[in-house]
Amino acid sequence: MAKEELLDGEHWRIFRLFLCDLSDEEMEGVKKELEKERAARRERENSIVRLFYSTMCDCDLEAAAGQLRVERKARAGDRGLARQSACDKASRANTATGKTRRRASRSPRLSR
Repeated sequence: MAKEELLDGEHWRIFRLFLCDLSDEEMEGVKKELEKERAARRERENSIVRLFYSTMCDCDLEAAAGQLRVERKARAGDRGLARQSACDKASRANTATGKTRRRASRSPRLSR
């Protein structure tokens, strides 16, 4: 696959300036072209996978299906761990805030 390079700031500025001069109809055309490009890239990626699969025997296709199942299961587990970690962090933050509030309510206030 070809190496993809990100646009630098100057090129993004040029693109934004280009967009500023477009009419609403032209903007719609630009949007449609972007959608076409995205669809073409998805199709090209699908074609590459299809080409790869077409070189496999039935036994290898079954092995590939097994590998896909393993990968999906691992990713689901990773997402579960990430969610649990986020919940744990939120819980610790809430607990720490609650302790601070309790301490503040217990400590005597100094009168001036």
